[in-house]
Amino acid sequence: GPSVERTEEIQALVELGLVTILGPEMRVEMKAGQFITYANLFPENRYNSHFLIEARIPKVNNEKSLNPLTRQLLADKLATLHQLALADGQIVKTGALLIVPATNQVITKDGQVATGLFSAARPGVDPWNMRDMDRIAATIFNS
Repeated sequence: GPSVERTEEIQALVELGLVTILGPEMRVEMKAGQFITYANLFPENRYNSHFLIEARIPKVNNEKSLNPLTRQLLADKLATLHQLALADGQIVKTGALLIVPATNQVITKDGQVATGLFSAARPGVDPWNMRDMDRIAATIFNS
């Protein structure tokens, strides 16, 4: 998910009434020069605006990745996928690799930290990623 900073920023915008987060299956229509948007599950909650900003990050799905390195790491069990346990007991795959958050070191299928193997979010998205890279470099050079 997003960094703590980004989550706090969007929460502040929501609390100020400047941002509205729709439910799943967003729909957008045009009428009289305005965007009309709503979630398919909540069609009664419609919002009109002259502006529309799409601010999504595509879902990560390492399980279906075409990247040969990612595929090999998963096949050789040198990496595994992150999962969340929901309150109802359901297990949800996030699509991300399972890592040690403090160091971004990859965790193997056996639950061990893979020495010398790191993973971070996509570079260039925002400064949070650069801090990830700095922690990786510090872990490597302080070993």
